[in-house]
Amino acid sequence: MTIRAKLEMQRRGTGLVMFAGWFCFMTGMILGFFVHPILTVLCAVGFIVVAAGGIWYFAKIRCPNCHGPLCHALNWPPKGLFRISPRIRFCPFCGVSLDKALEETVGAPSAERNP
Repeated sequence: MTIRAKLEMQRRGTGLVMFAGWFCFMTGMILGFFVHPILTVLCAVGFIVVAAGGIWYFAKIRCPNCHGPLCHALNWPPKGLFRISPRIRFCPFCGVSLDKALEETVGAPSAERNP
């Protein structure tokens, strides 16, 4: 498994959780308006799930080599909801290739490794 595949897997899981929260939020709005007002509680649940997914995405999507935060770097240029653009080839913090095998990089000594 490459670093890119691992990051895409983490991004896919977080994206699916956030999509489920958004769906719950929208369902709560619609059902609360048309069926019964108590169902607007689903809006709050959906909002909390989306917020937690966003916080998880920004805090936990990191380079496995240097543990630098990659969340902003992976979002541009946009390639899709769960994909990382092939134009992003290296970690901006340690320079490791995202297409290297994960076993080759994890735990490798690096002069610029973050503590």
